[in-house]
Amino acid sequence: MSSHSGWTELVHTTKYDETVRQTLTLGSISGTTTSTCDNTSSKATFSMNATSTVAGAFVVSNNATSSVTAGTLYGVVNFGSERGVISGDTLTVTVTLTAKTA
Repeated sequence: MSSHSGWTELVHTTKYDETVRQTLTLGSISGTTTSTCDNTSSKATFSMNATSTVAGAFVVSNNATSSVTAGTLYGVVNFGSERGVISGDTLTVTVTLTAKTA
């Protein structure tokens, strides 16, 4: 996590109300040749408490307090365009994992 300079994580104490990074809870795997699973039944939700810009999301093994650099980074994505948020907004994140047979 600490090797990704230039990235700035939204910090819970100044940008959103939740006290830790949200836990990724995946549903059942579907498909055979191409398999997918997602968190649509348990989306990551962030209650924004400040104005900010969100440009992407990541999945990391450590859901401790934000800005902790320990843990393994499993995946990251930039959104198609940045999203402005303000205090009172709820940011809901859906993750879909896809795997194909070789």
